[in-house]
Amino acid sequence: MKPLRKSSLLAMTLTALLAGAAHGAERSETSTAGTFVVRYRIALLPSSTGTSTSGSSINEWRQVVGQSCDAGDHCVGFLWQSGKMTDLNTLLSPSFDGTILTANDIDDFGRITGQAIDMASGTSVAFVATPYLIRYP
Repeated sequence: MKPLRKSSLLAMTLTALLAGAAHGAERSETSTAGTFVVRYRIALLPSSTGTSTSGSSINEWRQVVGQSCDAGDHCVGFLWQSGKMTDLNTLLSPSFDGTILTANDIDDFGRITGQAIDMASGTSVAFVATPYLIRYP
């Protein structure tokens, strides 16, 4: 059996949470120390563009990536960290000539994968974005 990826587990957990929240469900776990009720705190991620937001992955640093779309179906990939949502297109290297549409996964080193549009060819491309530091004057 193939092990589940962290993003798959997140999607399944969020689906279960939302289904449970709609029905007021709780889950009970029993151990040798007694019975415990598992509850979840839900943090709503604001839409950076105004209409809809979808989280795709979370890492050990509690950074979340996903997609945010406006009413005109214009979508961008985002990074949410420390309570702030940032359009990934504002963090791009000047050498990248494209637009990030969605962010699918983030690892514990902050590397992000997803889908972008290559402006030169107009085609959809996969990307991996690796963070690096720059010095401000």
